[in-house]
Amino acid sequence: MAVFEINATALQKDGKIVGDMAVLRDVTARKRAEEKIQNLYEQEKKERLELEEEAKARAQFINVLAHELRTL
Repeated sequence: MAVFEINATALQKDGKIVGDMAVLRDVTARKRAEEKIQNLYEQEKKERLELEEEAKARAQFINVLAHELRTL
């Protein structure tokens, strides 16, 4: 599906509207690129949160291990 952007303006001469002008621009590629960037951002965010949870679990494991080694 194509996505378009339209800009329109009235043309005036001596204070009277004598016509109009419109520019229609196909922005499909830009919208697809924006969606791709958004999807990549969401994926990165999810993976970053997973890595942070893994880092917390590893730190907790190391703390428990260090405690056990000290109490031997």
